[in-house]
Amino acid sequence: MSLKKTILFDLNLLSGSSESLRNAVSSHYANDGGIFFESYQLGRHPEMFETRRPSSFGNTPQVDKSSYLPVLSYPIRMVGTTSKLSSDEEWRAYLIGGTFADKEYPGVYNTNVYSDHAINDDYLPYKPSEVQRNSEGLSPSIVLTTEYYQNYSRYQAYAAGLASELVLPNIYNLRGILFRVSTNKNNYPRHQYPYIKQFFNDTFVNQQIDEQLIEKNRNIFILDANDLANSANNRNLKTDSNYIKTEDDLSKKYSLVPFANKLEIGRELAQFSSNKNSFREICKNKKYEYKFLKLLKEIFQNEASLSPATMNFGLSTEDYSIDYEAGTATEVASSTNLPLRVVDVPTMLLYGFRNPTPETTDISVIGPLSYKSQTQPFEDTSGAYRHIAADRSLDVLNSFKKAIGDNFTATTDIEHLGGFLNKAGETKYHETMAFRIQKIGGPPTGDRRTENTIQNIWFYNTGDAIKYIDTQVKYDTEYTYKIFSYVLLQGYKYQTTGLVSTRKIAEEDGDNCLEFYDPFTGQTSPQLADDENLRSDFDYIEQAQESIRSLRSRIPTLSHLYRELMGTLNTTQEEAIEENGVLLSLGLSGDEQTRLHQRFSAFEIDVGDSLETLNEKGDAMDSTILHIETVVLPKVREILNKSSTSAISAGLGGTMDFSDFETTYIDPLTGTLKTSPSTSGMQTAESDSSLAERTASTILIDYLQKLATSVQNIKDSSELEEILSLTEDIESITNNLGNSNILASNAQISTRSRYLADFNITIEPSVKIVEIPLEEKTMRIVDHPPNDFNVSPHHLQDQSNRLAFYLKYDTFSVDTEEYPPTINPVDDRNEASYKEGKDFVPGSLTKEESVSPARFIEVYRTMEKPSSYRSFENNLRKTIDLKNEVGDIMSDHFFAERVRENTKYYYIFRAVNENGVAGQPSPIFESELIDDGGYVYGLFNQLSEDELIEQPPVMPILAIKNLLNVVPNIQHLQFDTSSVDFSDNSVDQIGALTLGTADEFWNEKFKIRLTSKKTGRKVDLNLTFERKKK
Repeated sequence: MSLKKTILFDLNLLSGSSESLRNAVSSHYANDGGIFFESYQLGRHPEMFETRRPSSFGNTPQVDKSSYLPVLSYPIRMVGTTSKLSSDEEWRAYLIGGTFADKEYPGVYNTNVYSDHAINDDYLPYKPSEVQRNSEGLSPSIVLTTEYYQNYSRYQAYAAGLASELVLPNIYNLRGILFRVSTNKNNYPRHQYPYIKQFFNDTFVNQQIDEQLIEKNRNIFILDANDLANSANNRNLKTDSNYIKTEDDLSKKYSLVPFANKLEIGRELAQFSSNKNSFREICKNKKYEYKFLKLLKEIFQNEASLSPATMNFGLSTEDYSIDYEAGTATEVASSTNLPLRVVDVPTMLLYGFRNPTPETTDISVIGPLSYKSQTQPFEDTSGAYRHIAADRSLDVLNSFKKAIGDNFTATTDIEHLGGFLNKAGETKYHETMAFRIQKIGGPPTGDRRTENTIQNIWFYNTGDAIKYIDTQVKYDTEYTYKIFSYVLLQGYKYQTTGLVSTRKIAEEDGDNCLEFYDPFTGQTSPQLADDENLRSDFDYIEQAQESIRSLRSRIPTLSHLYRELMGTLNTTQEEAIEENGVLLSLGLSGDEQTRLHQRFSAFEIDVGDSLETLNEKGDAMDSTILHIETVVLPKVREILNKSSTSAISAGLGGTMDFSDFETTYIDPLTGTLKTSPSTSGMQTAESDSSLAERTASTILIDYLQKLATSVQNIKDSSELEEILSLTEDIESITNNLGNSNILASNAQISTRSRYLADFNITIEPSVKIVEIPLEEKTMRIVDHPPNDFNVSPHHLQDQSNRLAFYLKYDTFSVDTEEYPPTINPVDDRNEASYKEGKDFVPGSLTKEESVSPARFIEVYRTMEKPSSYRSFENNLRKTIDLKNEVGDIMSDHFFAERVRENTKYYYIFRAVNENGVAGQPSPIFESELIDDGGYVYGLFNQLSEDELIEQPPVMPILAIKNLLNVVPNIQHLQFDTSSVDFSDNSVDQIGALTLGTADEFWNEKFKIRLTSKKTGRKVDLNLTFERKKK
């Protein structure tokens, strides 16, 4: 686990917010020693005991997808508790707020638009200082460190004098040839990299500065973090040494640069998203990563006409309180309000579509040349690629629309109102789209508009770990880095509208006759849902009739089928006349054809048909099918068998007439009667006529069969069945309402409930890009501290009264020393920068030695006994330069100086490297040149800083019962014979004999205080011990 448990939620979801309905049912976040979510509870407010959803919608109400984003809207009914409410006026006050009698109601309804973008997941990163010395096995997800790799003194001095860091080399833009290895078996080490050093110390410092780089490098875009990881400068150095580097960085080619700030974002943070990464994949597949970053850059850096909004969120995290002394970590929770900048995603994409040409050009893309096809359409200012940019933007906009709609439909649970409100406790769809590293010159001051932002480094998130080596920095200069993630959050925005309440107008047979009205204006208003199924009977009838219209449009017109048949047969007739000179006729008189057309027209289904009429039409369909199959088709087949007949006549109206050759027919398009041209004088051939007769009869039989089948299909269709069912429902509701209710207003209702209220809730997806701050750190690159000196003190026996010290620079040992103790403010600043830059915690040990050579020795001396190394501040005796005449820096030195006899001096020595960083001080040498009657010698006592600390006086406490006996310690009663010359006479040596081998305490005053355990009274005894000779 490397991410903190994080709850981020809109503040309207917090208990006590203005979202009164959520407060009424207790579906909100609460803070009781920690943030937690309370689920939907109706019992919290006893005046309301129930909210219900519309059952007639089914389990999932239909989502309106006619707008750009889907919209869900449905009515909710609230039912008041009769025993808790005394009147309609109190119910009204409860709903919209107000005073009733001695009660003050805040209201449970308003028309504000609220949002829910809550996430409850492991998200915010642990800092290195938070995860060291804990028992949870945590690891940091964001690491910002300072790195001093190489001592390129010329480059370092030159860079310090430049006006802008943005003209300094970016390691990812350096040619790979500069990192080329030079191998020579006669050299040590055998593998060297001279070209990169030559570039920094010679080539770069002597070349002309390109001022255009300042503008181009203000924003760095990395479209794929793997481009950094796979770059040539991220490969291992070539070496044949078995020496194991203490830091992994030192084995990489990028450690050949002088210095840098290293920025790392862990893989687990980059992969923070829901189960799928649909939006990131859309941008990748559409080659839109560059444009997406560009939109974020211009919007969140206030460079576009579209500006981000600020939304207030609540933030709760689970942190660890670390006890470095005990080496333990305790889990603690913290919460705060956090204003975050957001932008609406559809609005942002639409803005990108409408603005295909770039608004800014201060961008440099790090990566292969293959990105040119992606960046060129959106970098073009001439308009040549405008159509490509617009098409690509529109494609992404439509793909995002579909993904948003799919997420909304799949996650919108409305089993009841509480089911939706309780979604605030669930994690919404989220996806980290990008990261930004803001580099600020110096400490952050003012707001984002006034702080000195030098550069922004943008990463399109590919889900991979990120490591960025920032070489565009100066040594000994403060920079503040802020890291942001840009998370796509798909939640909801919702609103309640159209509140109507009830007032009692009558009572009948135990039921309450209620009237719905607008509680704000008092005007009678229609109800939104009825008492049984939360849908008005009148609204249901209207909806059912609309359904019938829709179903009716899907049923083929029966008369159209007839016209199609007649048209085909008449076409066949005309073709027969033209080809064979034979006249074919259906043999229908005008009256018969009209009756046939009317018969088919009578089958048409109308929206206003009653159930009885529909059943009659169904019976008529059955009768027609039976007539075609049992009467018409047999007669046509009989005609077919009489091949000698010169014409065909079929009495579809129930009669047969073989003598009437009038070619009257019904126009299949208009349904009107028409007569064909006269056929008198037409010559016919017996053989041709018989063939044509048989052909026409066959076609007629085929189409009659198709007609019967089509009518049967309509009769058996699901559409007709559903029309019958809906019509039956309409008549049943109408019969139940009775004549009086049919004429009544939809605002009235008869119900067992006493207090009702309806309102509509409208829910839409709300998709935001949220800028979340992850880390902020101020860093200053300083060199590693040098090692200490091995110091050997001496007394020069040349009568010069000099004390001498031989100093030898010690070798470095990994993980053996903490950062050196500080002596002056310069040391304090270096220590603070180094520890912050290396993420040191109490007890951390240094892992690398000074890169620049230890050039100087500082000698400190004081004549007062110090209490710590800090006592040597302002007591610098001498600074010694170890560089000799030929430019070499010596590793040892012999220091001597004249002192006064019989005077104590306290010395320390320490190394200082060329960058002015001080190393470990030597032990404190208490030094004295003693002159004992002409015999001169040096006395040295080596002290550690711990030994300088004075112990506080001890106040002993001893319990006694009855008797107190005070006697001197045995050390004060023994004779001290150290000064006695036992070879001399005792009379002469008696004065050299002393009493007591410990410190003198004779004639000192001591106080012994006796305190009664019962009464608390005190008695003081003042004692003095004297020596007496007898």
